[in-house]
Amino acid sequence: MKSWVDNNDYCSEGVIARFDFIIEGVFYRLLPPGYRSGTRSIDIVAHEWTHGLTGFESDLWCENEPGALDESFSDMMGAYIASLRDPSDTNIWRIGENVYMDGRCVNNMKFPEENLHPSVYLGLLWYTDTDSQNNLVHTNNGVPSKMFYLLSEGGHYTDTDVTGIGIENAIKIMYEANCTYWSEYSGFHNALEGSFRAVLDIEDSLGIDIWGSLAVPVAQAWNAVNVQDNTCAFIPGDCDGDGIGGTMFDYIFLENVLFHGGGIDGTPLCLMPYNNNTDRQHPVALDINGDCTVTMADFSFFDIYWADAQELTNDDHIGFNWCPYFEPDLSLITAIKRKTKEDESK
Repeated sequence: MKSWVDNNDYCSEGVIARFDFIIEGVFYRLLPPGYRSGTRSIDIVAHEWTHGLTGFESDLWCENEPGALDESFSDMMGAYIASLRDPSDTNIWRIGENVYMDGRCVNNMKFPEENLHPSVYLGLLWYTDTDSQNNLVHTNNGVPSKMFYLLSEGGHYTDTDVTGIGIENAIKIMYEANCTYWSEYSGFHNALEGSFRAVLDIEDSLGIDIWGSLAVPVAQAWNAVNVQDNTCAFIPGDCDGDGIGGTMFDYIFLENVLFHGGGIDGTPLCLMPYNNNTDRQHPVALDINGDCTVTMADFSFFDIYWADAQELTNDDHIGFNWCPYFEPDLSLITAIKRKTKEDESK
């Protein structure tokens, strides 16, 4: 693997792969004071070898967000391999804790701040000096690493609840994304979309019902670290795209799509980044129960509101949910509610 890296000039500046660090330990060469051999830490070994794997798959470039994603994915694999060696090990999220003699670790995926790494995209500790790529990629990797920890273990972070799916399921999703959907210049938002698409691809291998089981936690985890698709100005429950959610027309539109194969012309161009089980893409506004797919469950959800009110008022759409992959434009909801009240007062 090292020869492949050398021969193919993989990050030749030394920004990413550090096979020499491991080889020094193998051949008992002198290490800096305070360091132990990288061979003492199985997650470090897995981390470095995973760079070679990534080189064969997505071939993430070793700078900026692609480089940080590369570093993070290697940590994801390192934590996973460590968990296989000892399932009871509670330190799998502290990468390279056996390298330093004073108890430090190289990266902390649970608490990136321990190593002065950010845990929120563009947030505190986000590294911006593009002239120092080695520091940048080994700092901003904290964001996808925190995402992976939350996806695996679950938790509440930045006012977002994340349902944990276990590290084995989480690494399968990220590995599929790396192999299939990430490319050389994939940044964090590309990583979000790729991991979201990967959920559907591995449905059979996981042997569980994906929809509502894994798609939502993936979106939650990325959302918790502030990586989210906020380019889509939609209104929850606005199925027909007329700018008002939760009306009789939305109900009829959803019924026509689900039961009669109706088209989606005229709806907002905010398509979910995958094909659902009907092999058709749908606008996010049709997902009114928030499980990241458009199925009969959404129609049943609409029926609950219909039973409570023969004709839904404009305020009712605020009760609709949405897939956390997206973020609706709440200002649009406020503006429409204000306009409706003004119309009623005339």
